[in-house]
Amino acid sequence: MRTFVSIFSLSFILTSGTINAQVDGPKNGAMALNSGALPRAAEQTPDEIRARGRQWFTQCMADWDVATHMTKKEWERTCRRVAIDRTKFLVDEQSKK
Repeated sequence: MRTFVSIFSLSFILTSGTINAQVDGPKNGAMALNSGALPRAAEQTPDEIRARGRQWFTQCMADWDVATHMTKKEWERTCRRVAIDRTKFLVDEQSKK
């Protein structure tokens, strides 16, 4: 019985490393962020970027759940801060061009 447990534990440890190594990298994540109705930020006007920021905020608020570790007010404050920071960064980058 000990041998079985040892073999099972060893095989579990070895396969868990293999499973983690097969996760897609940021390349696929970056593609997912740019998919949708809006063009990339480099091709957008500041007003379009601000509209995208409002969409980010709206989506973030829709993601809140009662089981979340934050209250809805805390979640809203965080969503607003992240959306504003992302929008400001993209508008600033756009103005540098």
